[in-house]
Amino acid sequence: MVTAALTGRHGGATGLNAGERARLARGVYLNAKKPVFCNPFHLALGLRLELRAASWTLPAPIQRAPHCVYYEWHPDSAESKLGVYHGIAREVLASSRRNHDELSVCLFVAELAMPEALARTTLFCEAARLQPHVPSWWLNARFKGLHRSGVVPRLVS
Repeated sequence: MVTAALTGRHGGATGLNAGERARLARGVYLNAKKPVFCNPFHLALGLRLELRAASWTLPAPIQRAPHCVYYEWHPDSAESKLGVYHGIAREVLASSRRNHDELSVCLFVAELAMPEALARTTLFCEAARLQPHVPSWWLNARFKGLHRSGVVPRLVS
């Protein structure tokens, strides 16, 4: 599931295709009036979502408060922010009444945090500078996943 999420390869009955994820992500940033790569805490607030830190995260079937993002607090703020991206993705997909599964949520997180169209044309070091709000391990996995899937990011200028 992680590989599919980081490469962006998923579809089927419950999955959004890459174009739908990209359009939905652009809509999220437009509705929040925030730029791509902004702090996800600011993105959530721009979407009028309440943020709730927890020492644990709620599994998918548990009832959640509407318009609320639950994320797990972590001493590394980038880890916490990745959790906020996940909560935003979950809330946006749920509120849009789209049929989705956990893989769809993870794929949407990838599109929100590092859009595939930008990853294709950006050097890794430039992407790390542009997107300081996710852990380096995640960004590295996103680029490696795209490289393996045939969506090869530019490696030299």
